[in-house]
Amino acid sequence: MSDDEKPRWPEPAGSTPAEVTDGKPTTGMTSVPTTAPALDLSAIGTSDPGRQRWKLAYHGRRGDVRRMLLRHVMLLFATVGTYWFWSRTNVRRYVWGHLSVGGSRLEYGGRGIELFVGFVIAGLVVALMLWALQYMILATLGPLSGQGAWLGVLYLVFSALGVLAIYSRHRYMLRRTTWRGIHCDVAGSPFGFAIRVAVPLLLTVMSLGLFYPWLAVATQRYLIANMSVGTLNFTYLGRSAQIAFPWLICWFLLPFTLGLSLAWWRGFVLRYHLNNMRLGPLRFETELRPWRIFWIHVLGTFLASLLVYGVVFILTGIFASMSGVMLDIVDPSRLVINSPSFEQLGALVPSLAFSLLIVFPVSYAAFLYLVSYMTLEHVFETTAIQGEIHPDQVQQVQNRRSGPGDGLDILLGMDGI
Repeated sequence: MSDDEKPRWPEPAGSTPAEVTDGKPTTGMTSVPTTAPALDLSAIGTSDPGRQRWKLAYHGRRGDVRRMLLRHVMLLFATVGTYWFWSRTNVRRYVWGHLSVGGSRLEYGGRGIELFVGFVIAGLVVALMLWALQYMILATLGPLSGQGAWLGVLYLVFSALGVLAIYSRHRYMLRRTTWRGIHCDVAGSPFGFAIRVAVPLLLTVMSLGLFYPWLAVATQRYLIANMSVGTLNFTYLGRSAQIAFPWLICWFLLPFTLGLSLAWWRGFVLRYHLNNMRLGPLRFETELRPWRIFWIHVLGTFLASLLVYGVVFILTGIFASMSGVMLDIVDPSRLVINSPSFEQLGALVPSLAFSLLIVFPVSYAAFLYLVSYMTLEHVFETTAIQGEIHPDQVQQVQNRRSGPGDGLDILLGMDGI
């Protein structure tokens, strides 16, 4: 039996996964044990080893995440953002390594270099595609009338790329996930996914989002129905008609709430998807509160924005004062601000550039922790897995996957872990 096929049982109580960089634990951290002498039946919730009731539990700590992201901010600044691919990988490894299903913790085998290569490939492909489309449209319709058509095509292209990015990220993360040494998988293909969601996507774009429930359910049905853990397959029971009315209310309130109704909708539809997801004979049940997701997104976004802009203004002022430029612009004795000259503005460029180098890592860490991580934590705390299953029903059928990562969603700046 190969290493990939060996079962991995629950870790002893109190074990904590380490932050890992491309498979190597960092100094001073403790790696996740992959084997234990015996199966911990109490973690599964039954005394019968033949029938196991699965439980979902999250063991992560906010303090650990904050310290990890603080280190990542410094590394991002030192590498001018290049470390971002490895940061995202390590955050996923932390979350996966602290989430246990049926008493066994998940493992994430993705690598930062895979995300970097995927980003480069996606960037080149999208750039060449957009250049070719723009050239054909302008050459056919002319530089003036072709501009309007080009903007319309650009809107459709990026809408389609956004949907495909969901599939590529979903497939990459699942294929790098293992449970007890058993690999997860996502079948299908980007082409099959595009065909399945083409009509709902087109109607959603043309109706300015009115047909979005159809697109949301079509997307989840294809993704979830093609997911598997070894020989155990997922199914999805959702119907677009069941979420159409809440979406109509949310869609109608968009201009009156300045888009804040989308934060509530995100929690509502996430709860709906989870409650309609099955894994073989197991079913997912969640008590996730949409209003809790709403406040996580609203307050998290506000605090993260306040932190980011505060860092920019403070650092810019500090470095400008150190250079003596602000003394020429601001007259403290009369509390007035003089009009800066071109030379004075030019002297502010180095301090402003330095501050902008801080903006990306700080904003990335702040939004990831205050919005994405808090959302995931609430989902894990309120979600349960109901049903029983024999462990022999889950067998290894896939080999370990490798290759470029989900570069398309990185290119489009999609949020989340």
